[in-house]
Amino acid sequence: MKTLLKISSLFLLVLFFNSLASAQTAAEMVVVSTISSALDPSISLPQGSSFVSNPKYALQFAALLPDAAKYSNFQLYIAKGLATRLSDAFIAQLRTNFATTGYFETSNSSNVVGTETRIRIEFKNDDNGKTLLLFVVKRPDGVYFLVAQKK
Repeated sequence: MKTLLKISSLFLLVLFFNSLASAQTAAEMVVVSTISSALDPSISLPQGSSFVSNPKYALQFAALLPDAAKYSNFQLYIAKGLATRLSDAFIAQLRTNFATTGYFETSNSSNVVGTETRIRIEFKNDDNGKTLLLFVVKRPDGVYFLVAQKK
């Protein structure tokens, strides 16, 4: 009887957390897909990340770039919780999404500063002449994806 009680409690707990995660992911997918069109509507940003609507917060991350003045239209997306474990998959997905829409990687650098890893990737579309920047900051509290367009 105790085993059955433990199993049913565990099942209810899993069901509860699964429904919360599904609702969060569904809401994030809607937000990311509707907002991502500002830079280039053909690029989709990672599902499981959230758009940060406060431009001041995006500018705080832009300040980490030594050449931030060369870019505009900063957009910040954050992956937190379990989604942080998928950061490398998100970056790979973004590279693929940029490439399939005609934006090809022109430069790539990565460095570690304290407890965070910073990854900077530039993409250029030869057809329309646009250059986009993907700046990823991996921190213990989350993974931050800053996307911007070169002026």
